[in-house]
Amino acid sequence: ISVKIPPKKNNVAPASAEELTMKNLDNFVRRIGYAMLTTREKNGTLHSRPMHIEAMQSDESLLLFTKANFQKAQELERYPQVSLSYIGKEGSPCIAIAGKAHLLRDSAKMKVLWKPLYRAWFPKGLPR
Repeated sequence: ISVKIPPKKNNVAPASAEELTMKNLDNFVRRIGYAMLTTREKNGTLHSRPMHIEAMQSDESLLLFTKANFQKAQELERYPQVSLSYIGKEGSPCIAIAGKAHLLRDSAKMKVLWKPLYRAWFPKGLPR
């Protein structure tokens, strides 16, 4: 999944007064690693689940791994508006990001980002 962060700052809400730049957002995302991804179900119900953020790309989009046939993938294809919420440890900021998501099928990128942990969801290895 690729979540594109729009260029306007009002879609990223930090819980501290610190000036938020894409560089310190990237550092924060790398430090925390996990976010709550919220999508919308067919009946309008919001559905949140923890997701590991793989990388922040130079175009300011965040990458996450999932299977194309998982419910979250179907939800974001129907309603691409999503939210990612990060909660830092004590004294760290909390950040909520609103953006548009889409399924990205890039086998070369998946190969670079692959971790053995993902065998739990991809027992046969990377999808072809």
